[in-house]
Amino acid sequence: MRMFKPLPLLATLLLATNFPPAQAVPVIPAIFNFQGSGYGHGVGMSQIGARAQALQGRTAIDIVRYYYSYVTVEPFQDDEMLRVNIGHLLTNFSLRTDSALGQVQIYDGDIKDTAPAQSLRVMRPKSNLNFTLLGNLGFPTIIAPDGTVDTLPSGTTWTIRWTGTRYLEGSPTIVSLVKGTTSTKYKYGEIQVKLVKAAVLGYRIEVTNTVRLHDEYLWGIGEVPSSWPLASLQAQAIASRTYALNKAGAIKTSCDCNIYGSSQDQAFVGYAKEAERTYGALWKAAVNSTSTDESTGLAILFNSKPI
Repeated sequence: MRMFKPLPLLATLLLATNFPPAQAVPVIPAIFNFQGSGYGHGVGMSQIGARAQALQGRTAIDIVRYYYSYVTVEPFQDDEMLRVNIGHLLTNFSLRTDSALGQVQIYDGDIKDTAPAQSLRVMRPKSNLNFTLLGNLGFPTIIAPDGTVDTLPSGTTWTIRWTGTRYLEGSPTIVSLVKGTTSTKYKYGEIQVKLVKAAVLGYRIEVTNTVRLHDEYLWGIGEVPSSWPLASLQAQAIASRTYALNKAGAIKTSCDCNIYGSSQDQAFVGYAKEAERTYGALWKAAVNSTSTDESTGLAILFNSKPI
């Protein structure tokens, strides 16, 4: 038998140890690229970035051109009416007015501007107009301040107008839309209520506020704090106008709207923006400063069209 000489203890330990393979030295790139998108639809200007640039003294047009390449900022016609969705896939909601004067009128159907119409009811101040969905019909009822209930005919489409707007002369009126625990005030335009068949849910109620893009819509945009520097507010107004111009003209059947009033498109908070203590007037003034006349405002253009 052939004999083997034992290895020294140190050599034995070295052979038994499982050393990891040699690691390659990592190559550190000279440039890092980060890519992402904003909350909601994820396109457009960085709002925090716009604020920072405004604090550095840049103008609204400087800010816009920083975020959008090969564009011009020029006047563009923006006096069309915009139907903004303010209540999506609802089964019930209520509308209230606390104005001591003025009127709210309810019409059957989707009333056009030029069509003569006879209202179903005139709602007294501080009354509640409740809409409830049952199957494929909506059931509106008015509850007066004294508790009296007035049941209106069931249907699928209604128009609601109030005094102080282009639709009805009289004392200025503000209406509040109540969805669950949320209440939002509206001052301009009119409200449409329509039953729409959703893909899986069956029929649901869609509520829209029809307002003029040029001013009534932009005054209600709630995308940034009104306390921010003027140039960042103006840049937001220009970007919001441009975004809305791309949505105008085509009604989406899923929401009975041109544009959603949420982060799905742009946050629209109605009269609440304008009514902010101290700062609401600053936002309204910033919007107005981007208007070039009664029917045009600054927009971001490429090849003479809104981007």
